[in-house]
Amino acid sequence: MNLKKIITPTFTILIIALFFYVIHINKKPGLLEFNFSEEGIILDETTAIEIAEIIGFQVFGQNLKDYMPLHAYLKDDTIWHVYGLPKKSQFFVQMGGGPVIEIQKKDTKLINIYISN
Repeated sequence: MNLKKIITPTFTILIIALFFYVIHINKKPGLLEFNFSEEGIILDETTAIEIAEIIGFQVFGQNLKDYMPLHAYLKDDTIWHVYGLPKKSQFFVQMGGGPVIEIQKKDTKLINIYISN
């Protein structure tokens, strides 16, 4: 029996099977899975402050530097409350408060951004 007559049909069947396999795999929707913990994405104060700085510079511009370093605490174990305090000076009195950025712990959603009183 000729070896070429056996290999050619087998190879053709393998190519066709591979073709249909690739088509079948690509029909499934490509869902991106997130593997973050039950505790949330923002697990510590440092991460909350870093995210708030990125948002803060977009909203307040370079004025945010006047309120640095930023501070953060976790409210109700769900929302990071990140805030800046005005710098104290012996030459002038700062009126008003500082920037406040509230970020949801579990998915980094921006909850609120404002200037405190």
